[in-house]
Amino acid sequence: SGTWTDAVKGTSTLEYSTDGGTNWTNVTGLQSASGVTMSWNATIDVAEGSEKSIKFRATDLAGNTSDEADYTFSGITFDFSVPVITFDSYVEKTNSSFILSGTVSDILRISSSKATITATKDGTSRDVTPSWTAVTEDKSYRFSVTVPASSTNHENDGQWEFTVNASDEAGRNAAVATASSLIDTKAPELETPSITIEESSKVSDITYFNQSNVIDFKIDVKDDDDEITTSGVKAVQYAISSGHTNLTYDAAKSASPSTIVADWAKLSEEEENSWEATIKALQKAGNGEYVIFVRATDFAGNTADSSVIKLLADNISPVISETDNIDKYIAVDEENKFELSGTVSDTHLTAVTSSATVGNDSDSAESVVWDREANTWKISQTIANDDSSHSFTYAITAKDLAGNTTTHNKTVY
Repeated sequence: SGTWTDAVKGTSTLEYSTDGGTNWTNVTGLQSASGVTMSWNATIDVAEGSEKSIKFRATDLAGNTSDEADYTFSGITFDFSVPVITFDSYVEKTNSSFILSGTVSDILRISSSKATITATKDGTSRDVTPSWTAVTEDKSYRFSVTVPASSTNHENDGQWEFTVNASDEAGRNAAVATASSLIDTKAPELETPSITIEESSKVSDITYFNQSNVIDFKIDVKDDDDEITTSGVKAVQYAISSGHTNLTYDAAKSASPSTIVADWAKLSEEEENSWEATIKALQKAGNGEYVIFVRATDFAGNTADSSVIKLLADNISPVISETDNIDKYIAVDEENKFELSGTVSDTHLTAVTSSATVGNDSDSAESVVWDREANTWKISQTIANDDSSHSFTYAITAKDLAGNTTTHNKTVY
């Protein structure tokens, strides 16, 4: 704003140029101050930078134009841009130490002393010490913050929130930049797995099964903490090895040839913290030992293994034989008794039972007696003391630990 004077009264023009006189712009809204003096006020657009020069010229009603007047803004820098904050390195979830890094920059001038980085862990303020390196002096600075992780004391585990602020020399503030990183150095916790197989048995730590069995597998896995934020369970998997119940997964994998029957397959989370699967890879398993390995992985990359599950496939049914191979008719002794006997063989035999039907209502069928150590069976039958005919039909069934059964039918008169 200012005034200008002309010896003759009347409306004239006032112009300014910001490009050295190449282009001129009229100043509008001229007002008479007193006599031949005019006042003016103008908003002038200038580009960012320093040492800006503006030229002025005036023209009266007679067409006379004044000499150009220069006004130079020395020591003044025009700054219309806000600083910019960018991140170039940080992780969302990790189980190890990490570095948060980025830059603060400004088109004209900025100082690292006018930038701040603050941090919280699970909502509690934490001290951090950023390092600053000039990328372009007075215009761009790189920052980095190192956050250590400890798998021993887990002291830095939790959800970290970082806030970066910056302002330039003109006092303009950058848009606040935030970043989140989760440190989780604790592996998931696996409970003891459980196997459900119909018609099978478990002896010591070995579960027996056969090819007809449906194997349902279940395990509880947790990855939580009341004190800190954790990453959560990402996947629970199982793998199956054959032949060596004392091998680790890595040893079974690298064995020559590899004993891995089925490599890592996922279980499904049926409900919170409970993971289940129906294992189909063993439905055609050959006889022998098998091991199920289980591992859980969280979103931070921590992995935990459960104890192995030992299985034994037995697809061979028990064998039942008779000692005397009686055809149909059998004699009784003076006490009206007769006896059927034989052997039963199976490596993993668990039970020998019998059922019977009688042809005479006065008779009552006896049950089979199994001698586990001798692998023999015997039925001692007493018949009613009368003159009527008698018949007995026995079904003798042997069952092993894997659920295989054999039934031997015998009818005698």
